[in-house]
Amino acid sequence: LGVNLNQVVSELNRYPYGCVEQVSSKTRGLIALSTVKGATDEISQKIQAGIDRLLAKQKFSGAFGYWDRNSAVYGRFQPYAVDTLQKTLPYASNKEQVIDAINNGLEYLYRTSFDDQNTKLYAYGLLAKAGYEVTSRARYAIDQKLQVDTTKVSTAVGISSKTLDDLTIAYWVSANINDTKRMLQISDKAQFMLNQIEMGKPIPQLASGAWFSPNQTSGTSDLYLKSSLNFAHLLTDLSADQIAPAFETIIENTYEYLAQQQYRSTLKSAKLVTLQQHKKRSLEGTVVSLDGIKYELDATGSVPISLQQLSSGFKISHTASSSLYLNVKSTGQRRGVKAQNNGYKVQKWWYDRNGDYVDLTSGVLAAKQGDLYTVIIEIDRTKLGNGSDLLLTDLLPAGFEIEKAVLGDPTVDGMTFDFEQGKTAFYTAAMDDRFIAHFNSSWYNGSFAYVRYTVRAAYETNAIIPDAVVEEMYSPEVNGRSEITESIVSGG
Repeated sequence: LGVNLNQVVSELNRYPYGCVEQVSSKTRGLIALSTVKGATDEISQKIQAGIDRLLAKQKFSGAFGYWDRNSAVYGRFQPYAVDTLQKTLPYASNKEQVIDAINNGLEYLYRTSFDDQNTKLYAYGLLAKAGYEVTSRARYAIDQKLQVDTTKVSTAVGISSKTLDDLTIAYWVSANINDTKRMLQISDKAQFMLNQIEMGKPIPQLASGAWFSPNQTSGTSDLYLKSSLNFAHLLTDLSADQIAPAFETIIENTYEYLAQQQYRSTLKSAKLVTLQQHKKRSLEGTVVSLDGIKYELDATGSVPISLQQLSSGFKISHTASSSLYLNVKSTGQRRGVKAQNNGYKVQKWWYDRNGDYVDLTSGVLAAKQGDLYTVIIEIDRTKLGNGSDLLLTDLLPAGFEIEKAVLGDPTVDGMTFDFEQGKTAFYTAAMDDRFIAHFNSSWYNGSFAYVRYTVRAAYETNAIIPDAVVEEMYSPEVNGRSEITESIVSGG
């Protein structure tokens, strides 16, 4: 079910932002595409660009800064960045430089004791593959995972998936240190847990394009409970005879769950790409007949269907041993111009160079070339619970450019706007066509922030003022958008 390789890679390929995770994820998607379609000049250049961006984030310590080498270090993405560089090595124009960066990164992983146990295990697995002696440390960490009591399986949201994540990373590390005893112990626990979940599972029903249990009010897919969302993709690095049946099932469950999600972070999309490459093993040799024309499925899992065939109908058959799915993805402008609140309320206001409010109730900003404006965006979290790593993206309307100038402070009811209130952005960037802000702190119901930047009306035009969009970077289904308005820029 869900998107195919071409669609996921295209999502990653057009993602414009550049934190260490996003650069790694986008580069992994391009590597997958080159594996399928061959290393074209365009793909090779983009992979090299990803390598260069990762190298630019590495500190002298071997760690990778989140946005650049002077930025904060996110522990959970350190093994991911090193792993990505290892995968890029065959494509690197300067292999010695990449090898040095990999070795520096491995040394950092070897010296660092990560607080998160799964990050620690991920590091041990990479170190073991690279020839480091970490067997004793890895076995101790694995044994902590083996103490999990899988006889008390909970189908509460996240509980079983978290436990399967723990078992999956432990199994992968056990395979990398050639510990068959622990591999057997872990696979037995995983199989028992899958069986327990299966026994207690209600009959599923199809709703909104995904399988849900009718007894679950949370809307959580049964596949979610049987998946390892964080680490199933690592198993695909193992040989076929190293993957126990329980973990083949986990790989399949995770693949299907991620493939049918409406919202995916770049991290999840990169993992889906890896799982799709593994999936191609079961599709090799499959022939699809479309209106009498036969196509042998490649690793993208797709065949061409014309608009005429979609309009008038077509006949299709296939030789696959499992079901194939016909997916249609539609794209276009969003419906309506009103703000949308899916966990965050977003409002955008414009102030002139004197700090006076510009009334846009008419739906149109009337500007002249050279006019300067302060754009203020308010973000309010309305969803219960907590969230973190929020990204604001505000696309510029055509005809406007970002200026470094700071104008007069905006006033509200005669009072100067207080930007010291609320949360402060960890990182901001004025790009050619947009302004972005990253918040790395936890958000709760009632949390808020104000963001400001300056723009200049540069060209005569009639254009749409796009909505400011916020989304949680690793739970993008929690998001919000401001209203859409229009602008008319006339000659000065």
